[in-house]
Formats: sequence, structure tokens, C-alpha cells
Amino acid sequence: MDDTKSIFKSKTAWAGLAVAVVGALQAFHWEQLIPKDPTTVGYITAGLGGVMIVLRYLTSTPVTVTGSN
Repeated sequence: MDDTKSIFKSKTAWAGLAVAVVGALQAFHWEQLIPKDPTTVGYITAGLGGVMIVLRYLTSTPVTVTGSN
């Protein structure tokens, strides 16, 4: 029995993708999603890091990139 799941079912992978998309949109100055205040950016970054740590802690099943489990 294969104890892996599709990467598309991974909350951690989806959260990481969301962070990457928001970062890319901000980098291209798309409607200034994040204020240019360094303190605010620091809080947002720390919060997102915390979310990723919690999701990783809750993860119990490894993912597979090529399967469709």
C-alpha cells in the first residue's frame, strides 16, 4: 500500500503556492498588496512562516509529485 498523497492535496504545498503568488504580484507592483512599511512586511513574513511551520507539523503523509493518489 502506498502511503503518499498527490501534491495537489497538500495544504502545505497550496499555502506555499499562495505565498509565492502574492509575493510575485507584489514584486510586480500589482495594486500594492503589501504596504511599503518594512515593519508590516516583517510581521506578514513572520506570520506566513508560522503558518507554514504549523502546516508542516500537522502533516502526516508524504506527497508524491508524479502520482494521482
